[in-house]
Amino acid sequence: MDKRSTYLLFIVVLALVYSCKKDSSNNIVTRPFLTSGRYLLFDADEAFNMGQSTFPSLYTSIYYANLDGTGITRITPVEPAYYSYRASWSPDGTQIIYTRGDFADTARGLCTIDITGSNFKRIIKGDKADYGCFSPNQAMIAYAKSLVHIRPYKYDLYTANADGSSEQRVTYFADDNGGVANIHWSADGRIYFNAASDRNKTGIYSIDKTGNNLKYITNAGSLLGVSPDGKYILFDQSDGLFTSNTDGSSIKTIITYDSSNPNMLLGASWSANGSLIYLSNTNLSGNLFGIFKVNDAGYGFQKVLDGFYEYPSIH
Repeated sequence: MDKRSTYLLFIVVLALVYSCKKDSSNNIVTRPFLTSGRYLLFDADEAFNMGQSTFPSLYTSIYYANLDGTGITRITPVEPAYYSYRASWSPDGTQIIYTRGDFADTARGLCTIDITGSNFKRIIKGDKADYGCFSPNQAMIAYAKSLVHIRPYKYDLYTANADGSSEQRVTYFADDNGGVANIHWSADGRIYFNAASDRNKTGIYSIDKTGNNLKYITNAGSLLGVSPDGKYILFDQSDGLFTSNTDGSSIKTIITYDSSNPNMLLGASWSANGSLIYLSNTNLSGNLFGIFKVNDAGYGFQKVLDGFYEYPSIH
């Protein structure tokens, strides 16, 4: 069970408790865009955050805000019985890719939408899909997809054109009773992800978009991101939040988890210049509930947004 599944169970228990840009050729604006380095993307239940409900809903929508937490703007609609989460920016800041579905996952898929909330498209249909991200040149997407319609889904890594066409299967961990998760397409052109199977060690891997040159990097925990320059990975495990080189060397501790700061992260992201890390924490009892930032040396821990937020992503 992944962290969000665990946290959703917590939310159910909590509920029970409370109930007792411009074109370069002709200079014509073709699609609104956001300037790089200034914005924070996340999913949230804003009704709970604004005090309109007594517990967070399972059905989140996607928003963006300024890096200081001001100017929260909704992108996806508030849909009864549907969730939208785990969103990722397009490199040019004009749109996002995200997972959308219902609680039974009968309508689960990957979607894209402009930052204005227009031009909604469901681009990966039919099979269970998650962990979508754009390639550095925005021409392609990478994502996890399962051919087995039983939880837990047995994901493998796929790529496709940005509109969902020309799908290609890249990995085959699911064939050996395994799967992949936490997919990130790096500026170095490689795709990084968590994986395991009966034939492969559990840990973080990278691979070319063609499915060649699979590399085992480290046995570390959950991959959270790749630095904007493609030189470092960010990951967490039971005892802390860490960075390392993309080959797994030079591991550095950013945050140490303890009784007052347990491992209750639901996503993290580097700032555009790589100097800060933004993270979502869901530790209610420790008053670490919201989005926080910390510098890349582990200092200056500071709350940015107070409330129920998941999977921050910086553009």
